[in-house]
Amino acid sequence: MKIKTRKMILIDEQTFSNVIEDFLKNTNKYVAIVKIMSKDFEKDFELVKYLKQELKKEILDNVIAITDKDYLANDLDIEAVLHIENFKKFNIESFIQAFNKFKTYFPSLKDFLEDTSSAFSYSLDYYNYKNPWFFSLNDLGILLINDFNYNKILNNYHKIKARTSDIILIALENKEEEDFRNKKLLKILCADSLITFGVTNKSNTKFFNNLDLILYTKGNNYFENALNYVKTFIKKDKFIEMRDFLGVEEKSFEADLFNEEEIIKIPKKFEMVVSNKKSYSKSVYSFSNFYKKEKGNKEYFNLKKIY
Repeated sequence: MKIKTRKMILIDEQTFSNVIEDFLKNTNKYVAIVKIMSKDFEKDFELVKYLKQELKKEILDNVIAITDKDYLANDLDIEAVLHIENFKKFNIESFIQAFNKFKTYFPSLKDFLEDTSSAFSYSLDYYNYKNPWFFSLNDLGILLINDFNYNKILNNYHKIKARTSDIILIALENKEEEDFRNKKLLKILCADSLITFGVTNKSNTKFFNNLDLILYTKGNNYFENALNYVKTFIKKDKFIEMRDFLGVEEKSFEADLFNEEEIIKIPKKFEMVVSNKKSYSKSVYSFSNFYKKEKGNKEYFNLKKIY
């Protein structure tokens, strides 16, 4: 975000009535600070949800939070989170003054935040647009698990406070369940999700016992295609429709997590074909790719149950 023409303001209970109307009408002129404190998380996060609703935006790219806990920007749907170890010593007014005075020396908000982190003693979590392991869409939390981000999830999952992992995609690769490094975490995540997908491009990949279904797609772009498929039906508000087609029943977190006997659950398996033609077969669920990058011909996801 370029910041040369922007002004930083604080939005809280004291300033709300004075600044909110101008902020909502002229968001391109401001960078807003909100407080999200651990003891008042639910109340403080309501302001973020209010701003999202009023601005009709999934991500508030002109809002940063100062917090006393290590929260994730991707969870809160905001541009950045500044974690303050000693909040009593953090001078908000001085921070705002520093931004408004020296902003012309920085090409972007991220540059300013990173450069001033030592002086104001905060750690920074910036919204990951390009390769997130967690994000939300239509207020559903989406968690992506693969070999590259597994350790990051183990070390950071506790920072997610605003929502649950409603949709989970796990890249199966050649892994068997015995090789997965934290069965307990996997069991908790899958028990708490609405749908857990195992995603693979190998027809004979062994299944995880905790998955709801396996989504098999040929080609090297199988994970990207699967993710675009999931994002598309969420974006189009077809979650219930798709859940019914996939045959995934509503879950009981306590029953799934605390069942003393390990129930062998064979996940349903579907094959997804990405094509420029829509399928009209009654056995195939077909709809267009909302996230197709290239312009021109439409692209369709055609999904058929294998077993």
